[in-house]
Amino acid sequence: MNGGIDCYDLKVKLRQNEKKPEIVIVNIGSTVNGANDNIDCVIQTLKDSGFDHNRFCIHCDCSISGLMVPFIKADAEKVTFKKPIGSVSTSC
Repeated sequence: MNGGIDCYDLKVKLRQNEKKPEIVIVNIGSTVNGANDNIDCVIQTLKDSGFDHNRFCIHCDCSISGLMVPFIKADAEKVTFKKPIGSVSTSC
């Protein structure tokens, strides 16, 4: 485990709250261990669980290393508003 969101566990939690809208906060380069959540896995899990883009909001917390991740990892998570991401925060 790399410290990122467990999408199987997320699916279980979504089923427990399937009638409520969801806010999911994903980490992109967390301050403690540099963990990166898989945004695409989170989005697919939400969709597979019956949540359309009007019933969820994804916030990307890019913390301290989030701005650098795309430059130091070739396979870094792509944070783009072309995906159903509602907001992004960074530290400079």
